[in-house]
Amino acid sequence: MTIDSHGEQWRAWILENLARYCYPKSLLADMTRDGWKQRDAIAAIDEGLKLLGRESSWRVDLPEPATRLGGFRLERPRIQVLPSVLSQSECSDLIQLALHQGMTAASVVSDIDASTKTHEGRTNSTAFFRPRELPFIRIIEERLSELTHWPSNFAEGLQVQRYLKGQRYTPHYDWFDPNSAGSAKHLEFGGQRLATTIVYLQNASAGGSTYFPRLGLTLSPTAGDAIFFQNVDPTGFPDSDTLHAGEPVEDGVKIIATYWQRAGSTDPS
Repeated sequence: MTIDSHGEQWRAWILENLARYCYPKSLLADMTRDGWKQRDAIAAIDEGLKLLGRESSWRVDLPEPATRLGGFRLERPRIQVLPSVLSQSECSDLIQLALHQGMTAASVVSDIDASTKTHEGRTNSTAFFRPRELPFIRIIEERLSELTHWPSNFAEGLQVQRYLKGQRYTPHYDWFDPNSAGSAKHLEFGGQRLATTIVYLQNASAGGSTYFPRLGLTLSPTAGDAIFFQNVDPTGFPDSDTLHAGEPVEDGVKIIATYWQRAGSTDPS
């Protein structure tokens, strides 16, 4: 059993603290801080609860790609580079489709009233697609759904983002702040943004990387590859370490597609 993988002292510590009804999330934080992999710590806690005859209802299911897909992977928060999500021809087709759709100034969501507005920290342009709007869009959504083991109708429509020279998106979170009045409307429809997938369609000649400042992590995958990250921790609480930014493009044009997966259905019906 995984609960035995770090020795008898850890097994006894887990069972003792669970028996005292310590919150499993606190145990998880202590275990990962002391060298446990998050996946193993979760499994050990669940095994401990089972041994004590209690239900494991402390965490939530999340979108999660298989580890066998390879690429860079960070356990906490879960960040993974997914190789070859789209072919080069599919990247080109999606770019052309977005340009035909029309690019508009990108906006941010107000913390006050949920309205969208332009912001000096986000200077790129974007094209929106409704979920399953076109057969080609449906193919991409279903592929991302399969890769991350999450229902395709629990997601927002694809957004294609274009960054010209000098354009950027300053550090921000993708999750909705549950304490913000402006988030209430979005949380009512589809729930929290659990995970983000950023598919690189075209790389800038210089600059334009995705940067996680709290982690000191900079990623710039090749066109067709994607960056996946969970926006919340295993209990569904927003993870502050997912703060990220689109660094300024220094030369050329960067184009990405963003796919946000939600806790509930986004079907209008």
